[in-house]
Amino acid sequence: MVYITRHKYRWDAVFDNYFNPDDLANVEQVFQYVSDARDDDPDGDADGSEYFSGIQVINFPAGKGEECEDNPNLLAWLEPIEADPPNRAVMRICDKAFKYPDVESNDSGCAALGDNVSGKMSTLGGIVLHEMMHFDPIGKLATGIHIEDYKNPDTQKDEGYGPINTRNLKAGVPQANADNYRWFAQEVWWSAVCDKSFGPPTDNGDYVECTGGESSCVVM
Repeated sequence: MVYITRHKYRWDAVFDNYFNPDDLANVEQVFQYVSDARDDDPDGDADGSEYFSGIQVINFPAGKGEECEDNPNLLAWLEPIEADPPNRAVMRICDKAFKYPDVESNDSGCAALGDNVSGKMSTLGGIVLHEMMHFDPIGKLATGIHIEDYKNPDTQKDEGYGPINTRNLKAGVPQANADNYRWFAQEVWWSAVCDKSFGPPTDNGDYVECTGGESSCVVM
């Protein structure tokens, strides 16, 4: 995989911000499934992972309950579906998510990112990666657990989103929270592209400011 082989020192340094040492094998397996990386092709197949073929992307309401039109903070969702062949899912990316840049056109630039991890590092690709973590043929196959979005068990509030919250989850089971993979990947990417180490986040906000007083948008 490209960042293990070419930027392993960045990978290792950033890994400690979001995961525990015992998580390493599972997390690497997750990204190997996503990139289709193999020992003889560590950068991954140019055609992408075969697991992607099990995810159908739609751009209309699907009657799943809470929809893009219902929640102004919702960026995307993924739901498993019963199908033949099995192991399939539907993903919808909300209009708000398309306000996020892709990694090639992010106009923040290294200089504009500053010296700390922040929502300026967010990308549309990060949102898609988050959703893929909920897809059991990738996330659960690699980790042995269904990857969810962490809720505080006492308050039932969403506390698994954003650069600060994801780092705080190291004390629990970080590999069970989808946004840990997103923020880990984004920090590895920008650390490698900008050839620098970023300080810890001082704000939990995302690239797009959400409404209703929430500090981060929601990807389900």
